[in-house]
Amino acid sequence: MEDRIQAEANLNNAQLALDEAERELKLAENAEVKDQDAIDKARNYCQHSQRNVNQMKNTLDNSIRVLTIREKTYTDVQALVNSIRQQHQEATDSLTHKEEQLANQNE
Repeated sequence: MEDRIQAEANLNNAQLALDEAERELKLAENAEVKDQDAIDKARNYCQHSQRNVNQMKNTLDNSIRVLTIREKTYTDVQALVNSIRQQHQEATDSLTHKEEQLANQNE
């Protein structure tokens, strides 16, 4: 669960950085005096931020997949444990019944 929380926080931070990069790009593109170098830097920063967002989304998706697998495994193991407990109880009951029958025969 901590992995998912961390992945969500990282994605949120990456999205905030992307939003800031997009604002900087828009300001550079809309400036009265065009500075192509500033526009290029802003565009590169924007692309870098978008890659980070995509990477964080992938990390979050992977964390969710792992969590889903862990939850399914836990559910499966829990069902198996319950089944084994039931079988154990049935075997114990059967043994107790047979012991009682033997005791009654020996009387």
